[in-house]
Amino acid sequence: MSHYWEMELLRTGKPQVLHGLKVAAASAIIAGLYKERVRERMGSIPRSPTTSCYLRRVQEQKTEVERILADIPSGIDIRSLIRLVGGAENPADLGIADVIVADSLNHAYKLRDRHTMLRFLQA
Repeated sequence: MSHYWEMELLRTGKPQVLHGLKVAAASAIIAGLYKERVRERMGSIPRSPTTSCYLRRVQEQKTEVERILADIPSGIDIRSLIRLVGGAENPADLGIADVIVADSLNHAYKLRDRHTMLRFLQA
């Protein structure tokens, strides 16, 4: 998400924000999203020959994915840690508009050919 935000700021000629600040704010969003939506999405994968190989592989690793999700701190906990060190908790605190955040959640996974949970949630 941070790279998407950087590209958008460059495209619109707005000043850049330190990369680490963007990563911190994005981490809080992603942690919350993963904890809320990944288990739900895993439960909705159809068991069918037409299900994509990618979705089937994730489903086969369901126990491991759930273990990893359990270890991810909540978005609230991440924001609390960011606040503790005096960082920006939310993208808006960095001048990144809500519409850019929403766009990044829907499109950032396309920037690199990687299998991420954002890609999984879009599959």
